[in-house]
Amino acid sequence: MLHTYFQGTEPIGPELAKDRDFKAGTDLTWKLASKARVGLDDPMFNPAKDPRISKFGCSRILMCDGEEWVDGRFEMFESKGERHVFFLFNTSSKNACALRKRIGDFINPILSKA
Repeated sequence: MLHTYFQGTEPIGPELAKDRDFKAGTDLTWKLASKARVGLDDPMFNPAKDPRISKFGCSRILMCDGEEWVDGRFEMFESKGERHVFFLFNTSSKNACALRKRIGDFINPILSKA
């Protein structure tokens, strides 16, 4: 999962302070886009509320994000000091290169140890 955007009814991390306005806008967008769904805790928007999350169908998940955290059993790669999808705007930055390397190492762990 590469810079996903999950959200729910309860704000977490930066949503409590500096990203409060961003969360409000995203909440509104989701409510408009999902009309008949169950709201901000819809499993499509807040996978932690999905009772089937343990049945993703894979043994490993690599989650890459810009300075957020998620609890669970998977590998996390955090790009310190970066915002959401930073790698699209500065593809040759040190952090973008490190992110690409980490994704490659995850996909092919045998070559990454060579």
